Amino acid sequence: MNKTTHWQSIIDDYKVSGLTQKIFCQNNNIKIHTFHYWLKKLNESSESSNHFIQFETTQPKQPISIQIGHAQITVNMADIAPLLIELDQSGLLYDPS
Repeated sequence: MNKTTHWQSIIDDYKVSGLTQKIFCQNNNIKIHTFHYWLKKLNESSESSNHFIQFETTQPKQPISIQIGHAQITVNMADIAPLLIELDQSGLLYDPS
């Protein structure tokens, strides 16, 4: 296995892991600077060979918390956009002072 194939495999593992780059690198004993180098290098070679930019989303496995004033809301990532739209339309996202 050559270096490019090896690093493409690592990058693919990262993309499906749902982890941040920092935590993925820590868990796999990878230097973050080396990871960034190969991520950029492989993205550049991918972009030059395709007319489309690859776009993937991952959702965190843990719900996230949003603090608005004194209220704390815990939601899944998929529910954030509708929640923020509803709060915006209700005028609750603005500081009354």
